[in-house]
This record gives sequence, C-alpha cells and structure tokens, in this order.
Amino acid sequence: MNGRGEVLNAKERRILIGVLVAFAVFGAWLNGFNQTHMSFVCQEDGFVEYSQFFLYFFAAALFAYVAAHKGFRNIWYWGYAVLFLLVAGEEVSWGQRIFNEVTPPSLDAINVQHEINLHNLNGVHQHHHLYAMLLCSIICYAIPLTDRFVPTMRNLYRRFNMPIFPSWMFALPAIGFAFMFRARLHGGADFRLDEMGELYLGFGFFGFALTAYRQASAALETSTERRASAEPMPEAAVAPGLAASR
Repeated sequence: MNGRGEVLNAKERRILIGVLVAFAVFGAWLNGFNQTHMSFVCQEDGFVEYSQFFLYFFAAALFAYVAAHKGFRNIWYWGYAVLFLLVAGEEVSWGQRIFNEVTPPSLDAINVQHEINLHNLNGVHQHHHLYAMLLCSIICYAIPLTDRFVPTMRNLYRRFNMPIFPSWMFALPAIGFAFMFRARLHGGADFRLDEMGELYLGFGFFGFALTAYRQASAALETSTERRASAEPMPEAAVAPGLAASR
C-alpha cells in the first residue's frame, strides 16, 4: 500500500484486471461452446453464487468496520454496508436452503421462485436487473466521473466524506453489464450470463470496499503520526546533554 492508501500499484492493477478479463473471456467461451459445464458452474448454490455472497458479505463487513471507526457519523459507509449485506443475503435467499427453512405461504404465493427473498417478488423479479444496473451505474460511473470532472460535485463529495469507486476498476462493472446485456439484446435472459454479471459486480464492489478500508487506515495512521509529532517530548526522553544544559 502506498502513502495514499491504494491497495495495488499500477503494475499489479494491470495484472489483476488482465486476469479477470481473461476469466470473463473464458466464461463467455464456455457459455457458447460448453453450456453443460457453464450451467454446472453457475447453478443455484454453486461456485459462482457463493463467490458472489462472500464478495458482498466481506464488502459489507469492511464498510461497517470503517464506519464504526469513524464514530458512527458517516451515513455513506453505513449505507454501503447495509446495501452490500442486503445483496449478500439476497444472493443465497438468506440461507434458506442452508438451514432448510420453508418459505412462508404468504411469501410463497407472491415469490416467483418461491424463496425467502425480495428480488424474486412478482413485479420486482421481472425488472430487478435493470434496477441493479441503474444503481450500479450511479455508484461506479456517475459519481466517480463527476468527482473527477465537475469541481462543484467534487467539493460536495469531499464535504460529506463520500467514498468514491476507484476509476482503475471501471472495467469490472462494465464486464458485468456486458454479460447481463448479452442475452437481453436478443429478447431474452440467460441465468448463466446473469450470474457471471453479478459476479463481476461483486468483484468491483469488494475492491471498492477494500480500497475504502485501506484509505481510511492510511488517513488514521497519518493523523496518529501528526498528533505524535506535535506532542512535546517527556523530560526522560530528552538527551542527557541537553537536560544538563538547562
């Protein structure tokens, strides 16, 4: 981590993004040429879905940790913590299949997949990916770009101490959106591509949370060092020669 609290240096960033792009290309190839294996990887409660859960869960934990250490005053960190915890829980239907919970009849009647979650409620299920992409576009692109190019907005974000999605990770939500748009361009939806899209959004938001954590840690360390340097040295710490000359 450098002095600005950045997680990776430029070379490490390029390597990481390159690996994730290569994995996305492999996923697209697998979906096109071996859908049986792609379905296995993206199945309910499979590798991809639980990877999403852990990415969002740890993103929520990191934002909550930073928020708590900021004295519970910053609504943005708490807001992201709650948002990502909600997404993590929804990804696995709040552990319904893990704990063998039965869907309450009232919820079962209005849930398209008959599960304990909100995003599959009839009326929400049909459009929840659109809502998610709009919200993610604001977090991942609208806020960072206005922060960079619109001074008034930049000052506003600084005033409210708002965490900003790192621009070097712009490729990750873009890959996620591409997976989700792919099938919809042909008038349908593909759960495998949707799962891959959600995974890449998870990668991006975990990186966002980790960056916010490292930046907050660096700022705290700098503040501690400044306070320490401003404090007068105790008498016992003064060099003997200087003490004798007083």
